Amino acid sequence: MVSVDAFPSTDGTASVRVSTKELLLAATSSQDKSVLIHVNNASSASAVAVSLPIGEWNQAKSDTSSVSMIRVETGLARVSMDTKLFDKVPMTGASPELLLKVERVSPAALPSDVRQVTGTNIVYDFSLSLGDQKLPSFKGDIKVELPYVLAPGEKPNQVVIYYIAGDGTLEVVKNGHYNAATGMVEFRPNHFSKYAANYTQVTFRDMDGVAWANEAVLGLAARKVIQGRSESSFVPDGDLTRAEFIQMLVQLFDLKNSAAAATFTDVAPGAWYYSAIASAQQSGLVHGQLDGSFGVNDRISREDMAVMIFRVSKLLEVGKLNASGTHSTPFQDLNQTADYAKVAVTTLQEAGLMNGIMEGYFDPKGTSTRAQAAVVLYRLFQILT
Repeated sequence: MVSVDAFPSTDGTASVRVSTKELLLAATSSQDKSVLIHVNNASSASAVAVSLPIGEWNQAKSDTSSVSMIRVETGLARVSMDTKLFDKVPMTGASPELLLKVERVSPAALPSDVRQVTGTNIVYDFSLSLGDQKLPSFKGDIKVELPYVLAPGEKPNQVVIYYIAGDGTLEVVKNGHYNAATGMVEFRPNHFSKYAANYTQVTFRDMDGVAWANEAVLGLAARKVIQGRSESSFVPDGDLTRAEFIQMLVQLFDLKNSAAAATFTDVAPGAWYYSAIASAQQSGLVHGQLDGSFGVNDRISREDMAVMIFRVSKLLEVGKLNASGTHSTPFQDLNQTADYAKVAVTTLQEAGLMNGIMEGYFDPKGTSTRAQAAVVLYRLFQILT
């Protein structure tokens, strides 16, 4: 660990620089393939800036190659950076410095409609620059953790992260989630800007009969992935079309590709589901039906839902889904499952992502309800986060 003392300046900013010697010593002595940088005396600062000699880090591969993560405890937030990020950014100059800055944003600097949503929760402004160049994007290479204290009655699954755009637009970061073990809200941003942890109150009055789906439905609704049929009614046993399921899948796992084009005969540009289906088709998640259509209004079958979930797990590099140990006996109706779906159904059963409709039976040709789909999606979300 590298421990550095910070002394806030008159403007409230605490700036520290980690020396090359300190960083390399921590790298060579690391036991867990990570380096922790702890900034002391910074929790009362309005901003913390940490400078790292990344140019010299990259030049010392013999000392640093075994380290896969640099974690910075700023006193305001925790930021973990995958060292693969440093290989992706252009190094200019003899010894470029990487500057990480975390700043508390004054509520007065926020639009009133943003303050109405974030309330008393702190908004943080993050930036990462190399020399005088801000790094524009780093999808998946950085994890941020913000402190959050659950208020009485608040449920962990409804704590979300908001990205606050320059124009004041609020956007839920879908992968944000509360970690009860640390008391922090974790998320992986695509880029740095302003972010805040916030509780989203969601209530549906028709969920009492499906308590097994409550956490999943409310968690996905808080992330704007699913909506009720009305403001207070979710209709958990309602039908779910193939288009609706793909929309949920693409939104939850941030798979939208605005440049993607769909070739299915029943998917027309301008339709509410066009972008989601086009993105899924380009990613190889869906192949459509024999007649060239997608079947947008058809109810999604359980075996097709399993295939799509299985494919997205491979796309997102979940790796081998761990067997739960509670579903080791194959479904008795596996022989009724389409050949293209058997591996997916078996894998998801062993991982505990999909259960049968009754003991020993999967019902592959049966269709999924809204609640059932929400549970499967939320289980994969929990594995990924």
